Amino acid sequence: MIEPSYLTVPQLATRWRQEHWQIIDHGLTLKLPILFRFDGFALDMNNPWHCHSSAAQERREFIEKQLWILDSEALVHANIFGQASEFEVLASHEISNLRGRIDEAKNRVNVLKERLDKRVQQHRNSRVSGLMRALPQTLQRFQQNGDIAYPRKAMHPNSFPTLAELDGEQYLDDRIMELEQDESGTRRKRLTFDDLLIPIEVINAMEDRKLERDDKSKRSLCSGLMKPDTN
Repeated sequence: MIEPSYLTVPQLATRWRQEHWQIIDHGLTLKLPILFRFDGFALDMNNPWHCHSSAAQERREFIEKQLWILDSEALVHANIFGQASEFEVLASHEISNLRGRIDEAKNRVNVLKERLDKRVQQHRNSRVSGLMRALPQTLQRFQQNGDIAYPRKAMHPNSFPTLAELDGEQYLDDRIMELEQDESGTRRKRLTFDDLLIPIEVINAMEDRKLERDDKSKRSLCSGLMKPDTN
C-alpha cells in the first residue's frame, strides 16, 4: 500500500489518539508544519512593494498627477488663446512657470508608470498553485472556532520559522506571504480541519524520535533496576 504524502488534522488525531486541538498545539509550538492548499498570488511581505497595499500611494499619485496635468494644460491653452475667465488669467511668467511644473509632473508620471508596470509583472510571476503554511494566528482561530474564513496571510511552505523578540515583544521571524486568491478560479471562503495537511515525512520523523526516546527511557530504567544493592 502506498503511503499518502499528507495526513489531515483529523487523520493524524486518530493516528496519535489525540484531539484535534492537541494536533493544532504542535503547530502552534512550531514543531509541526500545518499546511493548506492555495491557488492565487502569494506576495512576499518582506518585500512590501510586491504587496497590494504598498503600491496604493504610488497609484494614487499617478492618477492625481495625470489629472493635474490635464487641468494645467487646459489652463495654459485657455490663456494662450484668450479663453481664460477673469479668475484664470495668468501673467506670462506664471504660464512659463506652470509649463515647467507640467514637464516635471510628466517626468514623475513616466517614472511611476514604469514602477507600476514592473510591479504588475512581478505580481504575475508570484502565481502559486500549491501549499501554504498556516500562521500561528490562523491555528489559534481554528482552536477557538473549528473552522475559519480563508486566511489572507500565511508562511512560505518551505519555512523554518522561529520566534524572535523585539522590545520585549515576541514576533514570528520568517517569510510571511500576503495571499490573493485567483479571481478566475474557485474562491475558497472557509477552511476546516479537513483542509489542514501535515507532511507524512514529518509525522514519521516525529514518531521515530519518540520511539528513540521511549527506548532510551526503557534502557535507563532497566539499567537502574539491575544495579546491585550495595547495602
